[in-house]
Amino acid sequence: MRSKPNQVRQTSATKASAGIFGRASTLGKSLRQAIRPLLLSPTDRQLMYRLSSTLQKWLAVKDAAAAGLQPAAPLQYFELNTACRLVEQCKPVLTVQWQLDGEVLLNIPPINPVEDITAPVRTTAMQMHIMAVACRVSDATIQSVQEQTITYNYTSGNYPAQQLPFSLPVGNGILLLVAVAQRYRLQGMPEGYDSKIQWLPAAIIDGVFYSD
Repeated sequence: MRSKPNQVRQTSATKASAGIFGRASTLGKSLRQAIRPLLLSPTDRQLMYRLSSTLQKWLAVKDAAAAGLQPAAPLQYFELNTACRLVEQCKPVLTVQWQLDGEVLLNIPPINPVEDITAPVRTTAMQMHIMAVACRVSDATIQSVQEQTITYNYTSGNYPAQQLPFSLPVGNGILLLVAVAQRYRLQGMPEGYDSKIQWLPAAIIDGVFYSD
């Protein structure tokens, strides 16, 4: 005889975990769409799972009751392409300064392209593509996306340090992120960039959560 299956009862912890997983998946989808120009493929399942898992960890530990800016530590230097890590391709460490009013500064140290940037053979120039994003966590709605680019000739010589400003909207429950991708222009490719997966480094440099 077939027996009636036992009723499965979820504990409060199980329900909470399932809820966080769903929120992380939705938030990850919105963020991937927002920074789509930096990604090899926005439908990359490996990236989707890794980002959702990282967001799940962050959602589980963030303090919604704390006022001000909270670091989103799990997202710091989150690599968007594990086949080509930005932290290994770019020796100078990029950092972000966050202000309570939404003013953001990306700090780029002095760079000697030939010494500090790993690049493919025949590279003539390297472009940094920077995106700053504000997203409301409660419904995963993107509030603002801003972009800037910097191009370095791939020659031996020092470029001075730079600070790139962004101004993002702030409000209760807003997640702010800055992400960077490097692209390499090769000799004979005056209008395009190398599209091989091993030469498409990109990462979320840093993130903070704003609460009133």
